[in-house]
Amino acid sequence: MENAPDSAREALDVALSSGLPYTGLRDFEPDPRLFHYVPLTYALSHHLLPLLIVGDTLKVASPVADPDLSLLRTRFPYLAVDIVIAPGPEIDRVLERAQRTP
Repeated sequence: MENAPDSAREALDVALSSGLPYTGLRDFEPDPRLFHYVPLTYALSHHLLPLLIVGDTLKVASPVADPDLSLLRTRFPYLAVDIVIAPGPEIDRVLERAQRTP
């Protein structure tokens, strides 16, 4: 991914400069049901990780402040999407684990 931060410090800088929340994902276990909203192949190619859904709002981790959410907006036009900044390598590790989960 172009210009994606590759460290926790850089991701924190993105969060601070964009005014978006930051989270670390070291012990995060994704809910496989959320890949209904963000298909795993899309998540892998766009560095997006669905974190949780509350009501009609899906929280998604991204290493950048303006990720490509076109698929989500097309498939679920009434679903609000909140971005949470997270380090790219941590997103990648969680997505790798999700790939191995049956």
